[in-house]
Amino acid sequence: MFKMFNSRLTHSIKIRILKTPCYIIILLIGLQQGYGQDKKNNGIQIGITASFLQEGSELSNSYNNLFGAELNYFFLKKEKVNYFATSGFSSDIDGLGSALTTINIGAGIQYDILNIWGKSLYGSISAGALYFHEEFSTQLIEGTIQSTFKEFGFKVNLGIGYYISKKINMQFNLTQLHNLETTFGLGLYYLSLIHI
Repeated sequence: MFKMFNSRLTHSIKIRILKTPCYIIILLIGLQQGYGQDKKNNGIQIGITASFLQEGSELSNSYNNLFGAELNYFFLKKEKVNYFATSGFSSDIDGLGSALTTINIGAGIQYDILNIWGKSLYGSISAGALYFHEEFSTQLIEGTIQSTFKEFGFKVNLGIGYYISKKINMQFNLTQLHNLETTFGLGLYYLSLIHI
């Protein structure tokens, strides 16, 4: 029963995640048109993230960590400040009989604090909309009951990072997922400059 449930659940989550980039691409194109005068500083950053749920919280009773991916688009740079649009998703891999997925889209700024050995140490803050989706099953004597919990809210992320090389950076993240959870995590990112 759990295998069938997990199979249907995984397929359902994949479909929702695949639909998301269409809206993200439309947003990025709009930002590109609005700030096209600064094309030389444009860049797309792709990253993988891992985060740990705060112990003692409601969600930590069912989940220990979240893994996901991020897509950031740097559309404007002014001196030490980079402005970017951000989107991403995360999902648990350890929930027994349950599955948690979050999808977010927003905007933020990245500020270069100082250079260490010729590489930038920076701080960042971003905020935006969050879609929270949880599915779980409850085993009763009569059988298994499947339940779904959905909620829209906000996501705020504070980060501090360092560029290991010109295109690769690591970032420590403190993230608030609406009023549901606070997570601590680490991300590894790759930046590619583009000319549209």
